[in-house]
Amino acid sequence: METTAITIEPLNKATENVFKKLPFAKNDRMRISLDAEAKRFILELYSIGRHGNEYSPSGVARSFLRRIPERRELSPYPCKYVAAGTDFTALIINALWPAECLLFTEEAKLLYDFLLTRFTKQTFNSRIKADYKINGIIPDMPKDWIDRLDRPLMNFQKVALLTSLYEDANLWMEQGTGKTPIIISRICYEAMKLYKKEKRMYRALIVVPKNMRTNWRNKFMDFATRPGKITILKGSQLTRLKLMVECFKQDDESEYTVLICSYEAVVRSWEAMRLVEWDGGFLDEAHMIKGYSTKRWHKIRELREKCNGKSGLTGTPFANNLFDVYTQLEWLGEGLSGFSNFKSFRAYYGRFSKNNNQQYSVLTGYKNLPVLQERIARLCFMITRDEAMPYLPKKTYDVYEVEMTKTQREYYVKLQKQLAIEIKNELNKEKNKQLTATNILTKLLRLSQITAGYVKWDSQFDDEGNLLNEDSQFESINPNPKIEAIVEILKTKKPKEKTIIWTNWVPVIKMLDERLTKENIKHAIYYGGTKDADREEAERSYNQDPEMKVFIGNPAAGGQGLDLWGHVPEWDDTEKDFGCNTTQEIYFSQNWSMIHRSQSEDRAVRRGTRVSVQITDLIVPGTIDEEIAIRVLNKKIVANKLQDVKDIMTKVLSNLPDIGEDNE
Repeated sequence: METTAITIEPLNKATENVFKKLPFAKNDRMRISLDAEAKRFILELYSIGRHGNEYSPSGVARSFLRRIPERRELSPYPCKYVAAGTDFTALIINALWPAECLLFTEEAKLLYDFLLTRFTKQTFNSRIKADYKINGIIPDMPKDWIDRLDRPLMNFQKVALLTSLYEDANLWMEQGTGKTPIIISRICYEAMKLYKKEKRMYRALIVVPKNMRTNWRNKFMDFATRPGKITILKGSQLTRLKLMVECFKQDDESEYTVLICSYEAVVRSWEAMRLVEWDGGFLDEAHMIKGYSTKRWHKIRELREKCNGKSGLTGTPFANNLFDVYTQLEWLGEGLSGFSNFKSFRAYYGRFSKNNNQQYSVLTGYKNLPVLQERIARLCFMITRDEAMPYLPKKTYDVYEVEMTKTQREYYVKLQKQLAIEIKNELNKEKNKQLTATNILTKLLRLSQITAGYVKWDSQFDDEGNLLNEDSQFESINPNPKIEAIVEILKTKKPKEKTIIWTNWVPVIKMLDERLTKENIKHAIYYGGTKDADREEAERSYNQDPEMKVFIGNPAAGGQGLDLWGHVPEWDDTEKDFGCNTTQEIYFSQNWSMIHRSQSEDRAVRRGTRVSVQITDLIVPGTIDEEIAIRVLNKKIVANKLQDVKDIMTKVLSNLPDIGEDNE
């Protein structure tokens, strides 16, 4: 069965070599069929003789096979290979082979054409994005699309919406650029079209971190342009089931029904969720599915097959390394990473070498990046805050040094010696090297408790350095230099200046809460144990109450989904505007997570921010505080590289901190 070639041009010069033409012999041919599972191409290469006989293909034809990253030889003669049934394979065949030299079975032709057609749609969308970014061209929106007059989408949001309406795309947009309104607008538009056609509600599932469920519900109230139902899935298994049943009851006044749930709830409620054919499935903070071998990803992958439309939202797609994007691309559709499995994806884009003991491979760098960059350009809308809103006030950074007390130093040095022994034993164990690296980093965080002003010898942490046993007893170190520094800073504030204080330690939140109460400084607190109603009130009062001067939060809980301007942008130039602004964010302490840091920073710097925000790191010099700040701010932590962690360990455990003259 013959096929017609589709002209596809690479988006950048660097990828041209991958698709560079080969000087095939005029008699070279290739038969293409599918394997028994209809997921892979069977490629049979041959050459036609003068009398129609078939011979071995030319050397050039055989060399073509090296261009296909996922291929395996089935037989040398006849020359037969199996190749992944992905668009990458189809694109290479299409770009290199003359159409008249290809012979397809009917099933193979259908898959081949589908892959190429999907690719051309992606190319169309990529050109819309490029025209906007390079030339500032704003595409025409659909005539029946409705925008809110009081909260209109910005131009870059319209581009993101338009390029995800007809071909699923990820929104990889920096924090504060407004991903949520885009998805809400998409749901409203698609729901309106569906309701007119089928007279039924559009079924949308939005999967979010647990602490962001209420925020999404509130955003629908702010940005929705069509009537619909919103349900937050929570509670016991029976309660969740009842909520889902209620969610899908037909409502003649609703054009859509949206179920908002946590990632954990997808796993726990899967038996019910899998029975639904979702019109739209959306993952917020989609980097949370980055582990390709995790139970979470396995369930999300099953969910993908139940969703007609899909999108993943994140401002930090590369949480740890380049390979994090594999599952995020695969969420849009099987094979949209360009590969049939993670192992092949990793091998194509990564450079590896054996460690000194030849026991395991170490990532040393990357290769073929232009190919991945082009794929991302087609499948994702990416924009930075500076690109989206160049008028937005900038963040500035500084460090506030705090001197350690004699008592703190004694505790700190004692723990250094204890950790040196524990970590040495850890390194001598035969276990997964990535797990060893993670364990070392979390153990070192115990030193951060001491610089934060308390000690807890039996501390236990999760893999991100969050304390697991917060409620057990701890010993406060008094006086606490960091708390004294906070009080000193706050007392210099002008009446309309507001401050956010971030700390990864819940005991510190409680200590700050107690101290600021004594100082009569009105404040709100926000951490994992805060009830949903109290979380809403904390955000509301911080933005709306001119007397609420301080927001104390844990980045793991409050670093996502919150708007902490210190005012309400919609009140600007009205009598409700008290003129308050968040002018400073202070990091009292932090863990190794770059994601927690970047996301929490941007709670105050987003659309609606009207003053520059000072980002201050409260640091005890010569301690773990300094190493964490340097690593996190410069994005140098790679937790799965044991050598990097050993370098950190050496610095942190060998450096003996000084104490201030006043503290001797």
